[in-house]
Amino acid sequence: MKTLKCFIALLIMALPVQLYAGNNIVDEGWMTHDMPLMAVLDPGTLSCPGGTLVPHPLMGFVCSPEANIHVRDMVLTVAVDGSSDYVIGTGQILANINWAEDGEGPYGGDFSIVVDAYDFTWFGTWTGKRKSQGDEWISVLKGNAYPIGPDAPPYQLKFDMTYTSKALYPASYELLNMLLNCNCFTGPEGVGTFVLKYVSE
Repeated sequence: MKTLKCFIALLIMALPVQLYAGNNIVDEGWMTHDMPLMAVLDPGTLSCPGGTLVPHPLMGFVCSPEANIHVRDMVLTVAVDGSSDYVIGTGQILANINWAEDGEGPYGGDFSIVVDAYDFTWFGTWTGKRKSQGDEWISVLKGNAYPIGPDAPPYQLKFDMTYTSKALYPASYELLNMLLNCNCFTGPEGVGTFVLKYVSE
């Protein structure tokens, strides 16, 4: 019996770590999303339930003050940094927004991250909720993705992110600094954590 127990213990030790680690976690760490100057690649379609579209010199159109803010198929880009080469790259975000007139409410959509160090791309979905806090808006986001490409690892990516916005409508800190002619806002807009989990092939 003792010999059998020793054999089983040795067998378990010989298995890849990700197969018997708690929740199959391979790696976890920090992650940031930094919006470039022109982060909005496509503004999508804006509608204003309860109000009207109003011409805006910089954004084309915005919603009148009493209206809800609904956006479909907005596309944004972000520079993704992190503590693992498996998450560092260029992200593209498809956003569908359902905010109240004060900019609070849910949003979500699809996302991808083209990884710099390897030949694969993460594809997934994300959800979030935005709340106003003084003169800024705080979003709590969650994402889940799987990789596609020649170097794709058998992993699943999950992240939790806090986004801090300084404007009612999506705009990068760099763009706001340029418009305000100051260096008022610095750092990445999104800060959070990620987890990589092993997924059997």
